[in-house]
Amino acid sequence: MTSPSGSPGHGGILADTAWSYGAMAAMAAAGLALNLLIAAFSGAAALGVFNQIYAAFVIAGQLAAFGVHDSVQVALAARPGAGRQAQAGAAIVLSALAAGLLNALLAALLFYLLAPSIGGMLGSRAVGAGLALAAPGLGLFVLNKVGMGILQGQLRLRLLARLQMLRVIVLFAAGLWVVLRQWDPAFFGLAFSAGELALSLPLILRVWPEGRAEDMAVRAWLRRHYGFGLRALSHGLLSEAYIRIDVLMLGLFTGDVQVGIYSFAALFVEGLFQVAVVIRTVINPRLAALLARGGRVAPLLCRAGAAAFAVCALSALLLWWLFPLAGTYFTGNIAAAARPVFAVLAAGMCVYALLVPGDQMLLQGKFPARQSLLMALNVVVNISLNAWLIPRYGAMGAAAATAAAFVFAAAGALVAAIWTARRAAARPGR
Repeated sequence: MTSPSGSPGHGGILADTAWSYGAMAAMAAAGLALNLLIAAFSGAAALGVFNQIYAAFVIAGQLAAFGVHDSVQVALAARPGAGRQAQAGAAIVLSALAAGLLNALLAALLFYLLAPSIGGMLGSRAVGAGLALAAPGLGLFVLNKVGMGILQGQLRLRLLARLQMLRVIVLFAAGLWVVLRQWDPAFFGLAFSAGELALSLPLILRVWPEGRAEDMAVRAWLRRHYGFGLRALSHGLLSEAYIRIDVLMLGLFTGDVQVGIYSFAALFVEGLFQVAVVIRTVINPRLAALLARGGRVAPLLCRAGAAAFAVCALSALLLWWLFPLAGTYFTGNIAAAARPVFAVLAAGMCVYALLVPGDQMLLQGKFPARQSLLMALNVVVNISLNAWLIPRYGAMGAAAATAAAFVFAAAGALVAAIWTARRAAARPGR
């Protein structure tokens, strides 16, 4: 079903959301199962290693992508008929893939060379060795991120959901193999490389454009992608780091065991965050199209925010009720120790969920530099609160600091959304 504006209407949104939630459910189930298996069979220290590799991998990948995935998503979504491959713009796609490939090669090399230093900074040999094994996967992660940006801009969200399922299934299988074989936790780095390798080939084949593009047009779009990406870079990097700052800072102040206990709670809270991110993924290209035409975005944002909050709050209550049941399956009382941490983090996340669907409004409205400034402010607040409270209260200090930072981010997202909507209405077709 298509609306008069040319973007999919409520039927399309509901179908895309259903597929996206199906992918999220698969990813959440696989991620939860893998974390639980690591905790049960390998212990809290191994769980801490896994999550530190994961956090460093995602943050480095976001930096290396250089905002190209955001640029191609916005560019494709703002074009008339952007939902169809034939009208997507071969020059936009080819230039984004070229930039992604260059960034991927540089990222893999640098990540491999810097892995020992990162492990040393975090005080964990296993983390450093694991990051080195994840270096090939990081390069593929960067290229895959650009490919998924293309699919999102083209509104091919159901295909995107299926490919995300493929990635997480392979990651889970590889991680499970490490657990069952009782290998050194450093080998979790190979699991990340395996997941990205499984995704890369089918993804690139599906986004490769059917038509040809002039060399001049490709070069022009290459410059535009890098220009947009440079202004959006801080946002992209910091948005991925934002949800994991607590884990990394706890690793600086404490040991792998404390990080493992906190990570046990944090992984559930990240699942709550992904509930809202799914809705954001679905509406982002629609927001870009509406803002490009000066349309009204408030009704869409209100529906999306209400849905995100409702699902997040219900999920948080269910998880709180299930936490005691998990305690019977793990040694070291990890579930009981993590439950108070989860309660504090979940309260802050439910507030943030109201605004997460629209927290990239500045980016969709083609204000990437302002989006970066807003996220930088959020990160500074988050780091400052964690640096203040972790030395005093440990894991509970990290939870309180992060929950307060979530509330602050929600307030900032509301102000930014109002400002962007007013600017777009005043300057349609910018």
